[in-house]
Amino acid sequence: MVPLVLEDFSSLKGFTVAGLLDSGATNGFINTKLVEENGLEMEPLPLAVSVYNADGTANKGWGRITHIVRLCLQIKDHTEIFPFAVTDTGKSDVIIGFN
Repeated sequence: MVPLVLEDFSSLKGFTVAGLLDSGATNGFINTKLVEENGLEMEPLPLAVSVYNADGTANKGWGRITHIVRLCLQIKDHTEIFPFAVTDTGKSDVIIGFN
């Protein structure tokens, strides 16, 4: 796990979370509970996106992703605006994929 600083644009609230860097993930994901607890503003996706496992099978636990959250992401001295797909990320607050 890597400590990440996230900042919400609407409230300018910043918080530190534990992030998992996953070379097999193709996007960034944020835990639904974290979004709800921090009152983060979600944007609906035009179309729901299915989540697939590394072996190509549909992920039954995560289902379909219908919203994203755009946050300012800071890892050490690197900062960028990052769109996180809102879903159940298990024990990780966020998962950072290589997209």
